[in-house]
This record gives sequence, structure tokens and C-alpha cells, in this order.
Amino acid sequence: MYKVNLTDETVNMIFRDILVEDYVRLCKDIKDLEHRYLEAWEIEDLENNKKYKKAFKTILRYYLTHDE
Repeated sequence: MYKVNLTDETVNMIFRDILVEDYVRLCKDIKDLEHRYLEAWEIEDLENNKKYKKAFKTILRYYLTHDE
């Protein structure tokens, strides 16, 4: 097994990038769901995704600096 040593800065950058990618993907999913006829389970997914979007914004404000 190999061990890779990463600096705290590198780990933070990776974590931030993953958060941003997930947020962008969630926003796209919301937009896609809002622009078509939805089954009952998709309506539930849309409402949940909107809640998750708010939570993501809070997390992103914490982890991202003002210039990012």
C-alpha cells in the first residue's frame, strides 16, 4: 500500500473543489426538474434539492474565501 502525504492546504483545496462541483451539479438538477413535468417522487426530490441548496450555500460561505 502506498501512502501519500498531503498538506492541509492541498486537502482543503480538494475539499472545496468537491463542494463546488457538487453544488453546481445540484443547481443543474434543480433547473432540469423545474423545466419539465414531474412525477410525484420527482417533486419530492426537487423540494429536497432546494433545501440542500440552501445548506450548500451555508457550507460554501464557510469554506470559500471572498475571492473564490
